Amino acid sequence: MEKIYETIAIIKSAFPDGIDAVYEDLIACLKADFTTQNLAALLAYVCGKEPIVIQNDIEHCDDREGAHEVMEVLVRYGYGKQ
Repeated sequence: MEKIYETIAIIKSAFPDGIDAVYEDLIACLKADFTTQNLAALLAYVCGKEPIVIQNDIEHCDDREGAHEVMEVLVRYGYGKQ
């Protein structure tokens, strides 16, 4: 659970204006590190979407070109160091 809370804090710091513009790239970055349910709960907390909607987005998310840039931002704010 601690990793989830730390990741929420990192996302909020890295994207203080919200994650709408990077939502799908963020899913592509994080889906290997979390179960679908945990990632859906994490993102629901950050963006306010219903977890079931996010679960569907996770299941249909493919690798994305922008995901690399989003991961670089997350790492800059401490992702992977927790």
